[in-house]
Amino acid sequence: MKGTWSGSASGFLYLNCDAVFAPLFLFTFFTPHESFGCFGSTVEGTSGGSCRRPEKRRRTDSPFNESRTDQGRGQDLISNLPNDCLLLIFSFLPSPRDRCRCSAVSRSWFALQTFLRRSEFRANVVLPPRSRQEISRCLQGSSANDLRLGAMAIGMDECGILTELSVIDTLLCSPLPLHHHHRHHRHVSDVGLSAMAQACSNLRSLALHNCTKVSDRGLATVAQNCTALKNLELTHAASVGDHGLVILATRCLKLASLSLTACPRVTDRSLEAFSKHSTHLKSITVAQCPFITDYGILSIVVLLTKLETVKISSMKLGDGVLRAIAQSGEQIKTLALEQVWGVSVTGYRCIGGTTRLKGLSLDACTGLTDRCFRRLSPTSFAGLKKVAMTSCSSLTDSSLLALTGLAVELESLHLDTFEAFTYSTSFCLATSRLRFDSAFSSESQRSLPVFCGVEELVRAADLPEKNCTALKNLELTHAASVGDHGLVILATRCLKLASLSLTACPRVTDRSLEAFSKHSTHLKSITVAQCPFITDYGILSIVVLLTKLETVKISSMKLGDGVLRAIAQSGEQIKTLALEQVWGVSVTGYRCIGGTTRLKGLSLDACTGLTDRCFRRLSPTSFAGLKKVAMTSCSSLTDSSLLALTGLAVELESLHLDTFEAFTYRGLMIALANCSRTLKVLTLVKCDFRGRGALEQQEVYPALLLPLPAQCPMLQTVKLEECEGLGDGFILWIGLACKNITDVSFVRMDSITDYGIKSFMNQLKGWNRISRVDLSGSAGVGNRSVWAVTRECKARLRSLVLRGCERVSDRGAAVITRRCTKLVELDLGGCSISDEAVEKVVGEDPPDLEVLSLAGCTRITDRSLDALDEYRGLGLNRLDLTGCPGLSQLRVNFIKMYIDEVDY
Repeated sequence: MKGTWSGSASGFLYLNCDAVFAPLFLFTFFTPHESFGCFGSTVEGTSGGSCRRPEKRRRTDSPFNESRTDQGRGQDLISNLPNDCLLLIFSFLPSPRDRCRCSAVSRSWFALQTFLRRSEFRANVVLPPRSRQEISRCLQGSSANDLRLGAMAIGMDECGILTELSVIDTLLCSPLPLHHHHRHHRHVSDVGLSAMAQACSNLRSLALHNCTKVSDRGLATVAQNCTALKNLELTHAASVGDHGLVILATRCLKLASLSLTACPRVTDRSLEAFSKHSTHLKSITVAQCPFITDYGILSIVVLLTKLETVKISSMKLGDGVLRAIAQSGEQIKTLALEQVWGVSVTGYRCIGGTTRLKGLSLDACTGLTDRCFRRLSPTSFAGLKKVAMTSCSSLTDSSLLALTGLAVELESLHLDTFEAFTYSTSFCLATSRLRFDSAFSSESQRSLPVFCGVEELVRAADLPEKNCTALKNLELTHAASVGDHGLVILATRCLKLASLSLTACPRVTDRSLEAFSKHSTHLKSITVAQCPFITDYGILSIVVLLTKLETVKISSMKLGDGVLRAIAQSGEQIKTLALEQVWGVSVTGYRCIGGTTRLKGLSLDACTGLTDRCFRRLSPTSFAGLKKVAMTSCSSLTDSSLLALTGLAVELESLHLDTFEAFTYRGLMIALANCSRTLKVLTLVKCDFRGRGALEQQEVYPALLLPLPAQCPMLQTVKLEECEGLGDGFILWIGLACKNITDVSFVRMDSITDYGIKSFMNQLKGWNRISRVDLSGSAGVGNRSVWAVTRECKARLRSLVLRGCERVSDRGAAVITRRCTKLVELDLGGCSISDEAVEKVVGEDPPDLEVLSLAGCTRITDRSLDALDEYRGLGLNRLDLTGCPGLSQLRVNFIKMYIDEVDY
């Protein structure tokens, strides 16, 4: 007996058709480099039951030859079976993963699998429970093809319910040769879309970009199967016409959003169908559709009573459409016109008649001039809140002033690429969340006067005050053209201003801050940085006169003692003070900081003049309410300053030290003893605790000889990064004294070894509450550390980061998921692990694992991806495979079918 067997999973199935029982062996062997090819061999059976191992069969040269006849080796019998028989065989496959492997054998099997529904499986096959989790998928570039859609349709039962699908295909610059289409499924067509639509009937959002091979047939299948569709977006759909859209309009009655861009075959007939059936339509976008005229848009605007958003782009438009929007479209709230032509001045004037219009966008519209905003009704644009205008070169200040004067509720103004607007007019039109993106070109900025002229001042004075009452937050960064004039007007109009930030504004002086101190009585936060003409006088006016001020940040400027003295005396309400790279302050000025009784947060970064003398002879009530301290690059401070500060701050909860060299290990321990009862967060970054002159300090400051703190009961988070002088002894003390610790980070700590980690974890026995451990880049950490952490933390551990720990091998990684069953994030990047470790990690099926990183693991191969393919964890949504040369691109593309985000 001779026969040829093809298949993918070892084993056999019994085919029972009426009274015929035949054992059918399916030897299907799938390798990444042979996907979607056909494999076969000649199997000879004798009375002894011997058989030869199947061998790979050569592909036929003809692109249209699907018989799969292997000359000289026999006939492929399984491919000659009727499709009904093959579907019956496939219905006995135990899981969707087996279906996926089976579909990878040949294109014919793939096609059959895509149309096999869950309800067609045999009753004796135990299927895994279907997940009810709603998921979304986005296919882009090389991943956007029929094979990927079909594979998703096959495996979607195991992943969940697909509700959102976005496909971004690659536009065809030239048609492919005929002999390339059968082998390279490079694009999305009706075949893949139909398979997906039949498998995912709960689809609610579908976006097809650049899918030129999708036609009316594919949309008709979507309409028949996905009746719950609410959002449809078609871009560059050259093959889609009215027939498919009309069927979709009659079937998908819940459609709420429709976007048609660059669909050359779509006409008014489609829009007329949507206007009759899609009564729930709220948003419509029509762009670059040459056969859609005013009639189609009018039918949408007039008949659909729930329409709220209309966007028309790159087409000819008549005045009748805008007149209909003003008269019949009272429900329309957002109108966007982009590169339209054919509208006259009368048509643009009709826009203001829409009483409920909240948003208006005008982009490069032909015929839009200043005349369109003249002689308008006083009620025009009464409810308008958002305005965006781009590249309207014919508009000048008069249009901008007229529009903002009528829009009494305007909240957002976006101006892009304008040359005719002047500097002073723009600042006088301040509204809440004001944005200017390239509103002035480089040529126009050079032509602007340095100071406002008389005409601009008069024009600004005539503006109604109600335009500026809503602004609450103002942030200016590198605003080289902004001066006092605009800010003074803004201060007098925007009386609700709560936050002000001025960074690198070289023309701003004390006059602006003085105006804000008089009018902005609700100001709570101010930031001044790199403003050379702002002096102590301007900051003093803010600190002294504003009684609600809570946060003050001063950076990169000269400061006098008077400012800090005023903060201590008059600024009792100030809770946060940040000084960054300031100079000019003496010891007396820094001592005044402790006088602010309500100060909760203090940040000192590279401040000139900050020495140990600043923390001597302070009042016992200094820093009494301080809770957060952050000091960076204060090279003149030693242990005495740290002890004085932590001794006075009896409520200190967070201590952050960055880039210090003069602190010693003993000084740090005594400082921690001072705040041991309240400290919750300890962060030490790039600090050298070996100390310069440590022996001399011990002779001068006897306090350093005090015993170490016994307990830090409140400490929960410890982060050590590149610190010298801290090793196993320090983390051993953490384990002894900090029983409530939950977050531990020892990043690039080469002085910490396996012995220290093991001792640290042993001290927490019975008290262990750690949920996150980060040992990134610690050269002394190896397998023993991993064993200790996983043994003590067990199911409480949610995140484990071992990136760059080269001493961690397969033996250490093998126990992670077996012990830590609730792990959510695992980072093994740069570890010395192989495929065996990956198999052990995912072999335990950790149910909560969401993020897995194998970046830089040079020893892993496609065998690891096979293990991930077997993994049934539905929560895994991110996989990092960057820097793994042993992986093949084809196999990585296959794993992308099951994982949302794969970095490679």
